[in-house]
Amino acid sequence: MKHPTVQAGSWFQATVRWAVMVEGRGIRDWEEAVYLFRSDDFASAFKRALAIGEGGQSGGEEGIRRPRWVETRLAEVVTLDCLGSELDKELDVHWMRRPASGVGDQAIKGGPHLVDKHIAPGHQFRT
Repeated sequence: MKHPTVQAGSWFQATVRWAVMVEGRGIRDWEEAVYLFRSDDFASAFKRALAIGEGGQSGGEEGIRRPRWVETRLAEVVTLDCLGSELDKELDVHWMRRPASGVGDQAIKGGPHLVDKHIAPGHQFRT
């Protein structure tokens, strides 16, 4: 996909999604957060969004009676939008968690990464 030309130091908005997985049970929740950061182009912005997502990964035991391993893994960079070089209006930035209840939620298998680091999400260019 050809990306539009952006001005160096433009603001980008990335929505990142993680899968919260419980050993023996599959995906329990999806977590999403929106991040704002500056970048010089879409390729470096996508790398930054991946780094943010990888930085949000974690794992550890949960529970006292029946401890289980719970792991949060990067699932995808959902959106990556260029907001331009100046932010002149207020933006709604959020974080959310929702229960895993969709058809494909249990189908994700373990592996070192859930996200394809070579495929950037669709994007918008706002002027």
